[in-house]
Amino acid sequence: MRTSRKFILTLFVLLLTFTAIKVNATEVLEVPTLPETMTIKELADELGENIVLTYDNYQYYRSVINDTSNFNILKLYSEGILKIDENGNINPNKELTIEEVNEIKMREIIFPERPTYVKRTSIPILMYHQVDTLPQNGPSGLYVSKENFCKQLDALKQNGYNTVTMEQVYQHWINDVPLAEKPIVLSFDDGYNSYYDFIWKELTNRGMTGTFYMVTSYIGDRTEQLRNIHREGIEIGSHTVSHKSAKYINNSTLLNEYKESKELLENITGENVRHFCYPFGNVTNYAVQTLKELGYNTAVKTSYGKAYETQGIYGLKRIRIDYYDSINGFLNKIK
Repeated sequence: MRTSRKFILTLFVLLLTFTAIKVNATEVLEVPTLPETMTIKELADELGENIVLTYDNYQYYRSVINDTSNFNILKLYSEGILKIDENGNINPNKELTIEEVNEIKMREIIFPERPTYVKRTSIPILMYHQVDTLPQNGPSGLYVSKENFCKQLDALKQNGYNTVTMEQVYQHWINDVPLAEKPIVLSFDDGYNSYYDFIWKELTNRGMTGTFYMVTSYIGDRTEQLRNIHREGIEIGSHTVSHKSAKYINNSTLLNEYKESKELLENITGENVRHFCYPFGNVTNYAVQTLKELGYNTAVKTSYGKAYETQGIYGLKRIRIDYYDSINGFLNKIK
């Protein structure tokens, strides 16, 4: 009798266990509910990472989009998947229904007009550092106020300038890849808090880009922020590990500074880092040789003037922007 009861109890426990396992398995295999809406940016992130490009110069179309520089959005526009409205906007935060998403995915592909090559012999590369209030007795050549910075960006747009990356400049001069009219590079040295909290948003919200030359020892715990900034359309370049001048370090230290910063930034962005900025603008023959061997495509100095290909791609000049520049003075610098 006891054996019979024990057997029945065992069967009951097994049945409960089987039922529990069955329920859990069903829960695990249950298909998640699809979201009712998604933004254009979310759609671009979904499609853009794996899209097969028919035209590599997709960044050219930053010149026709006014409200985002997101790389995936640029790719989808270049491939005829996304369209701009009558104001040149993509509206990246616009929410789409599932029906609208499917319509975009299934619509007829019509490529935007491809540009023709016109040689741009000189390109202004602007040099910024801090975008913040000038401290008392601070160096005006290293600061621009937030208010003036926004005015400068708006003035560039209003006067027909198109921001480009250093990689675009390189591809234009070396491989005859088309650039938009009145190209200009906005470069930012070191990697201050304003880069993470202010500058990139002001740029990308206007459909503009910049090149952030990062001192990697300054990044700290902001790697994920920097990764996101890059995804939103900002080019990342190296400014060494610890901002040491090429003239005052030995060859071994210089190699480590140039190599380790490049590798760290590549780990953050997931892409090759090809562009460099000399700390203090100091250049040596060994520095240039090292840049070439490590695979950098360009390097910029602090010497004043527009950049020309004839300067050599490892010794390009820049135009320093000063805290006290008026808008007219700012525009006169880059004419």
